[in-house]
Amino acid sequence: MSHLRPIHFMLFLFMLLTSMDVMYAKKNRVPKSFADSLMMKVKEVAPLYEQAVKEYESELYLKGTYYLVHRNQFLRSIPHKFRRRKGVREYVVERTSQLNYKSPGYYDQRTKMQVGTLPDMWNADPRVPDMLHLNVYAQLILSDKLISPLAKDGARYYAYSVDSVWGEVGQRVFTVRFTPKAINYQLVNGFMEVSENSWQIRRINYTGKSETMKSFTNDVIMGREGSNTELLPVSYKLYVDFRFLGNHIDAYYEAIQTYYKVVKEDRPRSRRMMPELLYASNLYDLSELYALNTSTQPFVQDTSLFKLVRPVPQTPREQELFADYARYQDTLANPALAPKKVRYSIRHKRFWERQGDWLINRHYMKIPIGSVGSVRMSPIVNPLALEYRPSTGFTYRIDFKYHRLFKNGRLVSILPRVGWNITENEIYWRVRSRFEYLPRHLGAFSLEVGKGNRVKAYNLIDELKTIPEEAMDKSKMFIDFYRDTYFTFNHSIEIANGLTFEAGLTFHRRSVAEREKWTDIEEIKQGVNPQYYPILDKFKKTYHSLAPRVHLEWTPGMYYYMDGQRKTNLYSNWPTVSVEWEMGLGGLKDGCKYNRMEFDFYHHLKIAALKKFFYRFGAGFYLDSEDVYFMDYHNFRRSYLPDGWSDDLGGSFQVMRGHTYNSASMYLRANFMYDAPFLIMRHKARFTRYVLSERLYLNIAHTPKAPIYTELGYGIGTHVFDLGTYIGFYKGKYHRVGARITFELFKK
Repeated sequence: MSHLRPIHFMLFLFMLLTSMDVMYAKKNRVPKSFADSLMMKVKEVAPLYEQAVKEYESELYLKGTYYLVHRNQFLRSIPHKFRRRKGVREYVVERTSQLNYKSPGYYDQRTKMQVGTLPDMWNADPRVPDMLHLNVYAQLILSDKLISPLAKDGARYYAYSVDSVWGEVGQRVFTVRFTPKAINYQLVNGFMEVSENSWQIRRINYTGKSETMKSFTNDVIMGREGSNTELLPVSYKLYVDFRFLGNHIDAYYEAIQTYYKVVKEDRPRSRRMMPELLYASNLYDLSELYALNTSTQPFVQDTSLFKLVRPVPQTPREQELFADYARYQDTLANPALAPKKVRYSIRHKRFWERQGDWLINRHYMKIPIGSVGSVRMSPIVNPLALEYRPSTGFTYRIDFKYHRLFKNGRLVSILPRVGWNITENEIYWRVRSRFEYLPRHLGAFSLEVGKGNRVKAYNLIDELKTIPEEAMDKSKMFIDFYRDTYFTFNHSIEIANGLTFEAGLTFHRRSVAEREKWTDIEEIKQGVNPQYYPILDKFKKTYHSLAPRVHLEWTPGMYYYMDGQRKTNLYSNWPTVSVEWEMGLGGLKDGCKYNRMEFDFYHHLKIAALKKFFYRFGAGFYLDSEDVYFMDYHNFRRSYLPDGWSDDLGGSFQVMRGHTYNSASMYLRANFMYDAPFLIMRHKARFTRYVLSERLYLNIAHTPKAPIYTELGYGIGTHVFDLGTYIGFYKGKYHRVGARITFELFKK
C-alpha cells in the first residue's frame, strides 16, 4: 500500500485545511469586542441587501483629471496605455454613460458622450470603471479581486474598531474602521458608516493597491436612507496613484450616478432544480443583460453639447486645459502652419508610437475590399506568450485571427497559431477554421490542419527488445521520433441548451523525423532469423490513420445570451460530462485499425470569497489496436502549443513523461485543485503581498505501463506570473520534480 501514501497525504492536507476554516468560523462566532458584535449584525443582513436590487437603469457622469509626476520613454512606446503630449503634464476627461444592472451581478455600460484633452487616458487601467460598478454588500469588490470587509469570513482577514458614534439611540450612526491582518493586494483598509436602525452602509471609504496602482482610495456615498436608492451608490470620489515601469501619474475621478429605474427583488433566488435544467432553458437566457454591449451607436464628442448634461461646472483650470487642447488640435489639423520645431516633434512622436505599436501591441486590420473581414495578430514581443513546463521546456507562440461576421449572424473565422519549442528547437503550427452556418443552435463546420506532437512508437520499441542481441545487429535500426501532420473535419450542433453533438473525420500522417538516417527494413532483414520478420515488418517510415469520430457533451444549466441570431454560451454552475468514440478504418496504405473510447467529467466550484475547487475524472481505452503504435487521446495528451495557465488550471499533468500518454492502451485519471488566498504562506513579509492566490494540486493517473502515477503540486499566482512546483511518483516511488511558469501580466 506504499503507493497510496502521497494520495493519503494530499487528502489529509485538503481535510486539514477545510477543517481549519470551519474551526476558525466557529471560533469567530463569539464577538471579541463591540466592533466585532456590530459587524456580525451587518454581515447577517448583508446577503439580503446584496440581492435586494433586482435591476436598475441609470446614467453615470465621470470626470477624470491627471497629473504626470514622472514619465519616461516607456510611456511613449506604449501608445495604448497613455499617449501624452510633449510639455503637457495635466489632462482632464469627461464621460457620460448609460449604466444598467441586472441580478445576479451583471453590469452593462455604454458611453453616450465623451470629451477631454486626452481620451486615451481611460485605458491607463481598465479596472477604474470596475470600481464604479460597486455592490458594497458583496463578498468581493473590484471585479472579484478584493476581499470585502463584509465577507462572511471577513474576521479572518480584518480587524474592526469603532472610531465614533453620533445620533440619538436607535438612530445612531457608527464609524467602523477595518484594518487588514496581513500584507496583501487582495485586502483593503478604510472605514464605513453604519446606520443602527437598519444596519445599512451609508458610506464606505477603502484604500488598496494593485500591480499598476501604488495606491487607490475609493470614497463611496450611498443613497438617502428610506429612498429607492438607499442600497445603491450615488457618488464616488476615486484617488489613484499609477506606477508603471518608472512612470508616475496621479489621477482623481469624480462620479455622480443618477437612477431612472430601480426594481427590488420580491423573493430570494434559489438554485435551479434538475427538471428546470431539462425543460426550461429560457431561465438561462441573459440576452437582456448584453443588449448594450452589442450596440454600435457611436458616442458624442461635442464639447458644446456636453455643457447641457454636465452636473457640475468646470473649474477655471479645467477650462484652461480644454482651450489649450483645442489649439493643439488645430495644429495637428494644419501641421504646415506650425513652427519647424513643432512639426519635428509631431513626426518624432508618431515614429515612436509606430515602433511601440508594432512590437508590443496587438495588430488589428479591417480589410476594406468588399467587407471581406478583419485580421488580428498578437504582439511580436509578448512575454505573456512565453511558458516553461518541465515536460516540454520553453515554448513561445504567436497568434493570428481572421473573422467575418455576416448580417444573418453567420461567422467565418480562421485562427492560425505558430509555436516554437525552444528546448527542442522545433516549430509547431496549426490552423483552425470554422464556419458557423446556424448560429442560433451553434451549428458549425470546422477544419483544423497542423503539426502535432513528436512521438516515438514505444510499443514497437518494446517488441524490438524481445529480439536477442545476438540474433541481429540492432545498431542498423534507427528509431527516432515521428512527426505528425494531421487534419480534422467536424460538424457540431447544439441539440438542446448545453447539449452538443459533434461528428467528424480525423486523418494523421506520421513520418520519421530524420528520414536520411532511415535504413530500409529489407536490408536489415538480411542475416536475421525469419521468425523475427513479423516484428521488423511493423517498423515503417510512414504510418497513416483515417477515423470517423463522434463526440457528445452536456453541461446542464448553461447560461447564454442571444445577439440577433447568434447564441453565445457563458457559464454553468453544474459539471460537464462528455463521451467520445473514434474508429480507425485501416483501409489506407500502412493504415491503422482501432476503436477508441473516452469519458470525461469535470466541475469548477466556487466555495467562498476567492476560494475555488476543481475536480476532473476521466477514462479512455483502445480496442482492436494490435497495429496501433501511436496512442492519441483527446483528453489525455501533452501539447506543444499550450493555451496558457488558466485553460488547463487543474486538469493536466506537469512532470509526466510523454511516452506515458502515447503508449497507454487505457488510462484512468483524477485531478483535484484547491485555489485560495492565505492558504499556507504567511503574508507578513513585504514580498508576499504580491501573492494573490495559492494552489494545491493532486493529479492521479493509471496506465498499464505506469500504474498509480501521482503528482503533488503547490503553486502561487501573482499579477506578473504564475509559478507551480510539482513532484511525481510511480507506485509511491519518487519519479522527478519540476516547475512551471507562465506570465500573467494584465490578465488578472
